[in-house]
Amino acid sequence: MTFRGAAVPIMALALGLTLAGCGPSRDERREALELAKLLRRISPEAKELLAGETLCAAELRITLEEAGSKDLSEFRERFDASVARLGVIRDRRRELQEKVRQGWWVTPLVHVVQASALVAFQDDLARTEAWIALAQNVRYRADLGRQRDFPEVATLKQQLEYFAGESLDAPLSRQLTALVDEYKFTEADISP
Repeated sequence: MTFRGAAVPIMALALGLTLAGCGPSRDERREALELAKLLRRISPEAKELLAGETLCAAELRITLEEAGSKDLSEFRERFDASVARLGVIRDRRRELQEKVRQGWWVTPLVHVVQASALVAFQDDLARTEAWIALAQNVRYRADLGRQRDFPEVATLKQQLEYFAGESLDAPLSRQLTALVDEYKFTEADISP
């Protein structure tokens, strides 16, 4: 299950709490502001990571398409460079995810938004890790002298093409919007 589309459930929870007469307490507002500031602070880097991953995926697709037409050393060099960049993106995403995980927020909506952000990071990490694993298998097979005609290439190409066709929201935008809308934060409130 993914929380990427969790804006509606998050907003439904907020609406339910509001209608039940459970307006935000001072502590809940403080927690929400802390999380909103954190999300605002890390969202530009999360966007950069997604842009870098998109570029890397395109380069990797091209490298796979050209496999066999290039000499093995050039293939390895381009392929290894793409996989190394994916590793850097994955590692930095883990660090950002850990920043969100370190917060201890217990009020209902804030906790749900935190969980949604963690799941969104985990979805991105799982995708990147799957690509890296497939790419390492492709690299091993290339080292054995095969650059085509094995399942990892087809699977990796398919996943990269699917990713290229997805319309992705800016990372953390739904989570941040849920907090801003519910607590009526202004840009000045959440700016780091």
